Amino acid sequence: MRLRFFVTDPTGEINASGRVQVTMEEYFQASGLVAMTDLAREKLIYRFEVPTEEAE
Repeated sequence: MRLRFFVTDPTGEINASGRVQVTMEEYFQASGLVAMTDLAREKLIYRFEVPTEEAE
């Protein structure tokens, strides 16, 4: 399952959008908007920090 996100920084100078892959369990555990936001943030940061070979 993919979780779609849209984000803009507080000054409106930087924006990003995309999708992150999540499991059904992660999706249902992250009930509520704040939890979904945190889940997308964690997945996005993980993807940028981990080398491509390990992320797959």
